[in-house]
Amino acid sequence: MEVCRKYGFPYFKKSTILMLCWFQNTLESFTYLITAYNFHISVVCGIINLFHLIILTRPAMRTSSVNLMMAAVAFFDICSLFQEFKQYYDRYIASDSCLFTDTYASALLQRCSFALTNYSRRYSTWLCLLIALIRTIVVRNPMSRFHENLTKPRGGYSVILGVFLVSVPLGVLKLLEFQIFWEERISDCDENIIVVMYFTGVSDLFVANNHLILNSFYLTDAVVSNVSLVKISIDSKTSFQLIPCLLFPIVTFLLIREVRNIEQNRRRLISSNKLADSKKATRLVFYFTLTFSIAQLPFGLTSSVVYLFEKTPLSRILYFLYNLFSTLFTASTVTHFIVCMLMSSQYRDTVKSVVSCGYYSKEKVCKSNFSFYNRLQSFDLDTKQSCDQCITDNHIISCVELETGQTGTSPSRFL
Repeated sequence: MEVCRKYGFPYFKKSTILMLCWFQNTLESFTYLITAYNFHISVVCGIINLFHLIILTRPAMRTSSVNLMMAAVAFFDICSLFQEFKQYYDRYIASDSCLFTDTYASALLQRCSFALTNYSRRYSTWLCLLIALIRTIVVRNPMSRFHENLTKPRGGYSVILGVFLVSVPLGVLKLLEFQIFWEERISDCDENIIVVMYFTGVSDLFVANNHLILNSFYLTDAVVSNVSLVKISIDSKTSFQLIPCLLFPIVTFLLIREVRNIEQNRRRLISSNKLADSKKATRLVFYFTLTFSIAQLPFGLTSSVVYLFEKTPLSRILYFLYNLFSTLFTASTVTHFIVCMLMSSQYRDTVKSVVSCGYYSKEKVCKSNFSFYNRLQSFDLDTKQSCDQCITDNHIISCVELETGQTGTSPSRFL
């Protein structure tokens, strides 16, 4: 605290210095407290996102492009956690000074995990943005067959593949940015043993020509990504970062406006059932985008301005905020699962089916069939007889067998 008062904020008034030092120390303690659980948060997020991915890839959920794209987001959210797992493994091994961790395999794994995290965050960021953008376009053009095809599974696969291919060049460059170096040193356990230590550093290709390729890559990466803290130096004086996080509030605002402007027209153009389904899908995308924006915006803004204040007294505060928001950004990936559980009845039914190993789906089909058969009792005789042969012989008998445990006709073929 005394060091902060003397050297932390030399150009401020005494009362302001006291307040800023108190805030900085409090923020530092809170950030260290939160980031100490980075690994535990990553494990929880990984498990929830894995379950979320399993649900979204069930056959009943693969009928919508939104579900397919959310499944891709969940997959790359899991991939983005690998670097944290690698860092925890290194800290665990380093606890024993006689265990040598700076091997070639460890350096190679660190290089790959960093590139994978960079690629995964970029991919999931843009795919989340496209989910909201596509939904906005579909709501705006309800009668367009082309835009309606974007909601089909084929449209989802096309968007997933397109974002993957567009992101590949930057992903490859990120992998080539680092190379593995080595040096010899004396072992910490035995002074008579010389060991080879491997570590990663910026490759010679990227630092050549006054960091031309490095600066060009970071400039492009900063414009299209919100993945990590990066520094772009031009003439060794200017540094900046551009991020796409501001696009999320814009698209969210457009989605809200289109829903309000077109809802009345859609009621006159399409049936009430289709309108209800469309509103549910739009609400799901809206809350999905909203939660992502809330987590992304502070993280993106902090990472954008931290280097603008690099040599100012506020740099430490921004550094702690960046680390704090980075952890919260990782934790926010579980909100995708929560939003789907709260907003989608189909998602909840699929969760119940997976948890019950399919029993919930069979029971639901049986109840539906009995209800449908009871409604047939009010039909005329000819209609009832024509339907009885299909309904009674197949569905009703299957449900009875399911309840009594008999092994006759398998009910699974009717699902």
